[in-house]
Amino acid sequence: MKTLTQFLRDKEEYRKEFEFSTVQRAYALLRPHLKKQRTIHIVGTNGKGSTGRALAHMLRQSGKSVGHFSSPHIMSFHERIWINGEDANDAALERAHEKLLGILSGLEEKLSYFEYATLLALTACNGCEFMVLEAGMGGEFDATNVAPKEISVLTPVGLDHQEFLGESVEEIAKTKLRSCDNTLVVAKQPCTEVYAVADAMFENYRRVQPREDFFMGGYLGENIQTAVEVLRLLGIAYDSALLEGFELFGRNYRFADNITLDVGHNPLAAQVLSKQLPAGTILVYNALADKDIKGVLTQLRPGLKRVEIIPIRTPRAAAREDIEAVCAALGIPCGGYEGIKRGEHYLVFGSFFTVESFVRSWQSDKE
Repeated sequence: MKTLTQFLRDKEEYRKEFEFSTVQRAYALLRPHLKKQRTIHIVGTNGKGSTGRALAHMLRQSGKSVGHFSSPHIMSFHERIWINGEDANDAALERAHEKLLGILSGLEEKLSYFEYATLLALTACNGCEFMVLEAGMGGEFDATNVAPKEISVLTPVGLDHQEFLGESVEEIAKTKLRSCDNTLVVAKQPCTEVYAVADAMFENYRRVQPREDFFMGGYLGENIQTAVEVLRLLGIAYDSALLEGFELFGRNYRFADNITLDVGHNPLAAQVLSKQLPAGTILVYNALADKDIKGVLTQLRPGLKRVEIIPIRTPRAAAREDIEAVCAALGIPCGGYEGIKRGEHYLVFGSFFTVESFVRSWQSDKE
């Protein structure tokens, strides 16, 4: 039998075409082996990871057993499956992998990387009272949508993955909302047309009302407010002590005094970050070829001193000359990554691959 690492290495991590019925068949085989869980399903364009982790963390601090599935990972696959406060270890993942292979009896070969990871997470977290299940890029046909959910959460929606989800915010919102049922919580939306879509599709839902940000600054505070709204629906009282020790690597993450890491990769994420960007920031950047590079850099431009392009390890990377051309058109000085210098402030942004590349470079420099 292949180990999990060997098995996933042979999987296509990025697939353009999906057949939802395949993962539905696989889940039907798995479901009799799963204990009943209270599942919170999180869909949206941005903020899914931090909203889900804040919720999972507070549930754990409340004394509940909880699993959290998120994607993609930055440094290690283990980051995707969080169980009771810790990333799953090798032994737990291998046990879940072995059990899942025995249940699927060959069907695993037809599943995509993400589909298999979703079912692996459900297997590894079996027995937890709560499961916080984060969708990938999709909605109604996302692999995570196979699991029955008690509460659905829609985080901020914007333009991303248009080739799969639709060419407008309204179309993308519809695709994501079609995955929602039962109780729905809608986070604060920067694109107000999302509310109109939700109003048309649902008679009743909880809309998170903007309030004074008493948690922490920026978008993390807004995402925590969404998680707190879910706690209320679950009948769990919020107390500030529930957030003690909360952090999520790569999401508005202070890596050093002068370095912030953020795995955002679309104009909406850039727009949110631009509001808290110190003037004269150096952007350490790279992106996937299918992303809206111009839209991202347009949003960040007012606070930037220059852009430094760091190589990333994926065949999907944008060509360096394409990024340089956008920078030239926007009047932003641009060049290669030069390392971290004292007296400068850096934002590492553009994709999970970008943050991974930077951290590995940083670690190599420290060795």
